[in-house]
Amino acid sequence: MTTPRRRRRTERAIALTAALGLVLVAVAGACGDGDDDGDGRPLTDEEAGQLANVLFDNYTEEGADFELAMQVAPGATINLQGEVDWSTHRGHARVVGSGTEEGIQEVYWDDETVLERRDELNTLLAQSGQADVSFVARPVDLATRDLDQALAFVTALASQQRDNPLLIQQADGAEFVRSDTLRGTDANVLRAGPLTTYWLAVDDGRMLRFEGNNSPGTRPVVVDVTAFGPRQIAGPAEDQVITVDRIQEIYDGFTGAATG
Repeated sequence: MTTPRRRRRTERAIALTAALGLVLVAVAGACGDGDDDGDGRPLTDEEAGQLANVLFDNYTEEGADFELAMQVAPGATINLQGEVDWSTHRGHARVVGSGTEEGIQEVYWDDETVLERRDELNTLLAQSGQADVSFVARPVDLATRDLDQALAFVTALASQQRDNPLLIQQADGAEFVRSDTLRGTDANVLRAGPLTTYWLAVDDGRMLRFEGNNSPGTRPVVVDVTAFGPRQIAGPAEDQVITVDRIQEIYDGFTGAATG
């Protein structure tokens, strides 16, 4: 029996993927460490099985450390370095935004809420009597916030279900691209379709890197997974967090020009 909490979480995960246009077996690939030599070959049964299992394997690992780089527009990028708990859809990351989401240094998130730390905003809040505040809590906004879309992408890199290896093997563009070495680990570079590229470790098939894009090809993204395992992401103390509705005018005035 599905509990209301789990059902909401499942429905939210579906909504995240749909809102981003990032069905993970049909997104556009970006460039890797080396040039594509054009000598790809059809996937073997074993390789198709690894691709079918990769997101489920991520889920069974429960969490990971990651680095993300996403271009959201010409001259506008988001970089994240942090950790994600795929079992609870919670995460924590350091943030660098250029041309969008500028000024945010750190975030915590789950399916419904993002906590932002902006040192300059905190200074302004301290001047107005909110000296203890470090984070502003606001609802997730996939429609307009580039940051939230990047966070949702990280959350979506795990699945409670395996994909169908036969369908992957038969997909247009599915292929073995090349052998490579990534961060000192031997890897197979595999496409699960014409537009999706994974770096999978040769020894155990774990995901080292995912590269993709949205359907129009305007948002290339690279996610490196640097370590796997359960992550306990508690978040800041309650007295360090203020909800955005309590400072809406200040928040809107301060952040409106920087959110993209």
